Amino acid sequence: MSTGREPARDRAAMVGRLLEVAVYHRQHERYYAQRDLLDAVRLKQWASTLRSAAEAWRTEEHRRADPADVGVPPLFGPLTSATGPAARVDPAQARDIDELAVATLVRDLTGMAERYRHAGQWLDAKMAASWPREEYLLQPGLSRVAPARFRALTSTTLNALRMRITATLTGAAVRQLRDLAAADASERAVRAIVAAGLVDEAGAALTRKAAQLGGVDEAWQQVIGELAAVVPDAA
Repeated sequence: MSTGREPARDRAAMVGRLLEVAVYHRQHERYYAQRDLLDAVRLKQWASTLRSAAEAWRTEEHRRADPADVGVPPLFGPLTSATGPAARVDPAQARDIDELAVATLVRDLTGMAERYRHAGQWLDAKMAASWPREEYLLQPGLSRVAPARFRALTSTTLNALRMRITATLTGAAVRQLRDLAAADASERAVRAIVAAGLVDEAGAALTRKAAQLGGVDEAWQQVIGELAAVVPDAA
């Protein structure tokens, strides 16, 4: 038999659940805003290295060692050494180092593409469930929370798309870089430039994603404060 208290208890439980979700998402997005920026920096560095390599492949200058020189530096020295440009070595050895560095870059880009693909799909599914659930906030007594919550929800939904875009761009770059050693210098240069552009755009997508995550932190704070204030009244 209903006593009139059941709807209030239901309301308290639902608002409490929405509060838990908001707190979780705020902390989650604060972490990912930082990680996205770190990944964006890595992507920008890789794009720069690829462009430098493409320029050298295009001109073949790195294989025209001065007779007075002992050898030539590997193009991908910065990828294989944290202490600065790689030492000059025999041209054949330099090419081996370059090929190993490209293989390492392909591996790292593949891992990043898979990570963002899975994360984007997971977040898409979460957002599909979130929109109808958060409509609960549109009822009287809670509607003042709705604008901030839907602002945050819009941001998260768009960022799920940016994750999938990042995965698509980095995956496309990987396909450009596979079997690069089998190509002649001219083709290597073209494919490296294409890959650099794709990687650069992936970095830009993550930079925008991190900026948007940081931009909605105030909205999350408002949602959490408003819901926390409502929960005792609904009990």
